[in-house]
Amino acid sequence: MLLNSVVDAYGKCGEPDVSFRVFSRMNERDVVSWTSMVAAYTRASRLDDAIGLFKQMPHRNTIAWTSLMAGFAQNGQSERTLDLFMQMLEVGVEPSGFTFVTLLSACADLARLDKSKQAIWDLPRDCSKEW
Repeated sequence: MLLNSVVDAYGKCGEPDVSFRVFSRMNERDVVSWTSMVAAYTRASRLDDAIGLFKQMPHRNTIAWTSLMAGFAQNGQSERTLDLFMQMLEVGVEPSGFTFVTLLSACADLARLDKSKQAIWDLPRDCSKEW
């Protein structure tokens, strides 16, 4: 969808308010639209806006969860990143390789080697095939 690209482009250019104007006028929004908007807010360090929008998402996939986690990690909210990872697992969303890169980055930021090891060893066996 063309408008998904517009939302994403404005977000990457540091214009989350413009992204949101386009997003709010879209007749149909899919997981890509929602995730692009969440990412636009996290890039602009507007984490409250990002989490508020994330909670409104009708469907949250691995990419949406990872995008939110990455935004928190990049904004120095590593503990919150770990919390989001645990919530993601609790609702049954399978992590990806990108999810683990984000998680390991947050653990390194917190100097939490124990959590990094736990995250890797507690992986569902079929999930580790991606690596």
